[in-house]
Amino acid sequence: MIGRHGSTAIDDLVAFQRLVRASALRIGQVVNQAEIARDVGLPPTTAQRYLGLLDGADPPRTRARVATPQ
Repeated sequence: MIGRHGSTAIDDLVAFQRLVRASALRIGQVVNQAEIARDVGLPPTTAQRYLGLLDGADPPRTRARVATPQ
């Protein structure tokens, strides 16, 4: 699988599956990538890359981006 940024995808399928499950449990919530990475035991950069692959796998649609205070 090739991500939208051209990076090749998944090094660890088991970790990717854990990330997918953890992401599914957060449907409808603001995504905190660092929290998901910690919960599934991945480095934040790997979690970010995997989430980017999932984001690129969505069917085309209009997405609302939510800004949160820092």
